[in-house]
Amino acid sequence: MRNLDPQWPRCHGRWINSSHPRFRPCSRQNDCQVAEGQLAAAAGSLVIDADGYTIIPGIINAHAHGCVHGPSMPSGSKPFRSSDVDYFRNRHLLSGTSTLLNVCGLALADEIDDGTRNNHPLDIHITSAHTPSNLRAALAIDGAGLSDRHHAATIETMISAGVRALGEAGGGQTLGGGAQDYRFIPDAIFALTGIRLSPKWARSLKEAVLGRTLDGKDAAPTELIEALLAECGLLSIMSVQDLVELITKTVMPPVALSLRGLDEIAAASAHYGLPGIFHHALPTARTLLNLAVRYPSARIVAAHANHPSFRPDECVASARELKKRGVVIDVSTLDCITTRWRNDATNIDLLVREGLVDTLSTDFAGGDWDSILAAINRMVQRDVALRDCACNRQRCSDFSRVCGRQGYSRLESVPMLRSSKATILLACGT
Repeated sequence: MRNLDPQWPRCHGRWINSSHPRFRPCSRQNDCQVAEGQLAAAAGSLVIDADGYTIIPGIINAHAHGCVHGPSMPSGSKPFRSSDVDYFRNRHLLSGTSTLLNVCGLALADEIDDGTRNNHPLDIHITSAHTPSNLRAALAIDGAGLSDRHHAATIETMISAGVRALGEAGGGQTLGGGAQDYRFIPDAIFALTGIRLSPKWARSLKEAVLGRTLDGKDAAPTELIEALLAECGLLSIMSVQDLVELITKTVMPPVALSLRGLDEIAAASAHYGLPGIFHHALPTARTLLNLAVRYPSARIVAAHANHPSFRPDECVASARELKKRGVVIDVSTLDCITTRWRNDATNIDLLVREGLVDTLSTDFAGGDWDSILAAINRMVQRDVALRDCACNRQRCSDFSRVCGRQGYSRLESVPMLRSSKATILLACGT
């Protein structure tokens, strides 16, 4: 915990030190001002009674999108509006995140802020995926946010500018994932028919046409695709062949390029010793395993290992094989904790239960992501041992055991005292 400004509120309660994750009474000047467990505030100080609450370090979210002013997503799409960037940043901050890694991958260091606005209190960092195949994959699907400066950037120049992580290698836009379901396929169908499909329908049609692994091996028969078209109200407007052509043209152009981009990021990770964040889903699971074997010194992070393209048994089997090869297993909240618009918590629950989780992040989920604290709350309420799940600069397993020892069975996030990069409050009770 860094020292807070003397004029900030004084509070008392318990806090968890990031280096030694156990409950301690607040005692340090300017963190919390307490004498022998009693509040001892200077005259004129604003006093907040934090009794019954626990203060923990701000959360580190190592996989987020939409929080910088450069090209958005691995598709190199146009930057989000400044008001949207502010909104996304505020959502993360008010959900307990104090440090965030924006993994869109193609923004530049001077695009973290737009140069005309005050710096946001969220501590934001970026990654680099500036390799030839990743840039070409972005152009194949979109690339509207890329300029000559972005095309000229390399991993080397980005490292010189302060980048300390690589990726995201691949993405839902370039590898037939969630962004195809909530953006590209609905947009293409709307342009052709005037009908806006939900992401769930888009995913169903995509998997029916291309199969779950995008190689056509388990594509649905024509009769089933026709029935799906009828059910979602499109059969009178487009034929099965029309749909096959539209889905193939929308999803597939960047896929081969993006898969080559995964190899380039793995090679760069091994060469520079930097962690590389990889889009991990059923269509890329075998590729990622092969890269872990081919580049044993690469620091591979398998992002959102709970991806909805996996069936539960596939999800666990893939994570287990990758973990054997030293790959970091990340799970993302997506919208599967409380929102449940497109996804559910089956895979994340199973990976946590099996002790396969290393890190916890949000990802983007079309802007509908649930908070990390919501996921932790779910895990604690389900009495799941959070083994080896690292967040808040501490092992969540230690956090969970501490809660158990102290008799806390429920954790809920509450508003932060201020927009501090250091502390949040958790309400703990039975």
